[in-house]
Amino acid sequence: MDRPYIICHMLVSYDNKITGGFMFSPETSGLIGEYGRIDREFNAQAWLCGKTTMEEFTGGLQPDGTIKAKFSKEDYVAKKDVGQYVVVTDAMGEIGYAKPYLEKGGRKSYIIELLTYGVSDEYVAYLRKMGISYIFAGEKELNLALAMQKLKSLFGIKLLVSHGGGYTNGTFLKAGLIDELSLVRVPLVEDNDKEVSLFGKEEVPQPLFELKSAEKLGNGGEWLRYLIK
Repeated sequence: MDRPYIICHMLVSYDNKITGGFMFSPETSGLIGEYGRIDREFNAQAWLCGKTTMEEFTGGLQPDGTIKAKFSKEDYVAKKDVGQYVVVTDAMGEIGYAKPYLEKGGRKSYIIELLTYGVSDEYVAYLRKMGISYIFAGEKELNLALAMQKLKSLFGIKLLVSHGGGYTNGTFLKAGLIDELSLVRVPLVEDNDKEVSLFGKEEVPQPLFELKSAEKLGNGGEWLRYLIK
């Protein structure tokens, strides 16, 4: 395989919502730890999220757009052979960062930005100043297949776990880039059509999901794993 093996790992309600009031229930609270445990046991070299999800981690920090240095729009590896990376789909370069990594649970995940050639020179210069790696794939829309190939060839990433959100999950599924689906299911229904679904509102093909394993968890939860054919 010329790209990483990709597992989409999500915490969902019984009707496959990934946001909503159910997230604040006692049942969900009891299963968040299980979700994190499973995620750690994958021992992936990188995890991935979309722009909206990343902005939740960064608190909506804005990038410094005053840096005038100009760099050629070529892939840039700031740091290699680190413990873990976080890969971010940020086509036009809109996210600001306080550091070149995120730190969760005492572990650092070094950032790799996925950009298009439509990104501004100022944003490229900003990432270079911050010491953040980036990959170019696509003119104005991300070429996800190419980006995934570059993750493997430039960074040696063989296993990638995606944490959404819904739009990101949907675009990866549509591109045929999800190999496995891992769901920690909370025994609650989020009966609100305004909340985000597992694959967002993307029009995706109808793949065949083959159950790989099912495991009962505490608080009435389940861990379901599917291979995607």
